[in-house]
Amino acid sequence: MEKPFDDIPHSKGEALDRHLAHVARLTPWALPIWRAARNGNLVIVPLPRNTELPADFGKGLLCPLLIIIGDDDHASTGPSRFPCAEHILRNADFIFLYAAAGSKEYYETLATKAKGVCRSVLIEADSTHSGKWLDLINRCSKRGQFIWFVEPLPGRVHPAPECRPREH
Repeated sequence: MEKPFDDIPHSKGEALDRHLAHVARLTPWALPIWRAARNGNLVIVPLPRNTELPADFGKGLLCPLLIIIGDDDHASTGPSRFPCAEHILRNADFIFLYAAAGSKEYYETLATKAKGVCRSVLIEADSTHSGKWLDLINRCSKRGQFIWFVEPLPGRVHPAPECRPREH
């Protein structure tokens, strides 16, 4: 297991500016949440696979907090490789399960919603594992949580097969 966070990545100054430039090139639809972080309106914590967090994680962190679980890459695993996902989901005020192609409009809405609550979780999932994530969310959900699920249009998958790397 990886070590818990000692510092929040991409959270301040020049490091955040560099990350914003990276996001603008590779995932421009996600800029609204990162701009909110740059403007001091949101604290973002990307959660790598196999990360264990201390029991008191989040205490002392400023609100609003957005934890990002990225599981829509070509190494997608579903919840099994995120051992602290259950704990994080139980403590979230807002959970956004996003299993579709990137959309600036959805991320703008996410940024607005996340700024209005203390703890949010964004799960970026692929179509193969979105059902497992939804099952975990349903097991962990509590009264008063806002849960939002976006999936591809009927007949489509995320990521699209033409976007997956090909073996040569």
